[in-house]
Amino acid sequence: SKRANSGNKTIKEDSSTELLLLKTDSFKMKDTYIMSIEKGQIELDFFYPCFVCNSPINPDKEAFVLVHSERKLRKSEFEHFYSMLIYRDEFDHQYRTVDFIMLGQNYEGLADKFRNDLENLYINEGLQLIGGYNTVGSSHEFKFVMYKTCIGFTNTFLFDLVIETLDGYISPEAFENYLNMKYQKEKLILISSFTMHRSEGGDHTTPDSLSIIRLLVFENMSINYDDYSEPFYFVVKPFPKPYSKFENEYALKKAFDQEQIDHQLDVLGVFTGVDVFDSYMVFSRHAESDHDKSTSFSTDL
Repeated sequence: SKRANSGNKTIKEDSSTELLLLKTDSFKMKDTYIMSIEKGQIELDFFYPCFVCNSPINPDKEAFVLVHSERKLRKSEFEHFYSMLIYRDEFDHQYRTVDFIMLGQNYEGLADKFRNDLENLYINEGLQLIGGYNTVGSSHEFKFVMYKTCIGFTNTFLFDLVIETLDGYISPEAFENYLNMKYQKEKLILISSFTMHRSEGGDHTTPDSLSIIRLLVFENMSINYDDYSEPFYFVVKPFPKPYSKFENEYALKKAFDQEQIDHQLDVLGVFTGVDVFDSYMVFSRHAESDHDKSTSFSTDL
């Protein structure tokens, strides 16, 4: 196993969460080996990248990475997270960054092109998506961050990713609604989010909330799992205003930690917008009570 740091890591000695945020300018991702202290005991664990997107602080320059510990992944109820640990190639621990370039302005066909490229990488090379980000200075060139699956995985599990697009601004309440309806009706679970902007002729791009396009990558749980019915629901929160003023990953991590502790939520990832004020934290909760399971959601966006 690779025991190497990958960017700036943030961890508190008394942290109850097994979550780190890594922010890198030149992206080279490896597993991270961390020593922490919990309840007076020294804990050694591996941390694995589970969600990669553009940073909500500097979306045009930096990648934003959420990592979970091996302990957390082994207990995860999300198959996508669990698979990252269990079905990785045990002899290949390098993460791949694969180029994706959008040619022209065929925004309507972008989701299909995304899906086709990801499916080809899965079938032909056994690569599974973790996430990705825009290359510096361009909203039309992306890097897929991927890991190598173990031998036989692609013969056992069908390609199960679905790509959808959202144009323009969407409120956190509407996006939360959208994610819950996608899961309730179609068994789709968000695993990644890419951000780009429509060009206004030539190569000129206006980075604002009206021109933004999000490509959302979902795992379709009905493809490889019969009668999948885990009682999940999803919670979307804006970044708190005080934290928006601090341009470092510790402030973002603190925002995530606070929500997880106060509301018993598990972090899934980030929905990146034009900046941190236009970006959201995405959480899940495994509904345990009858009240949780009966929660209803509006279909209005």
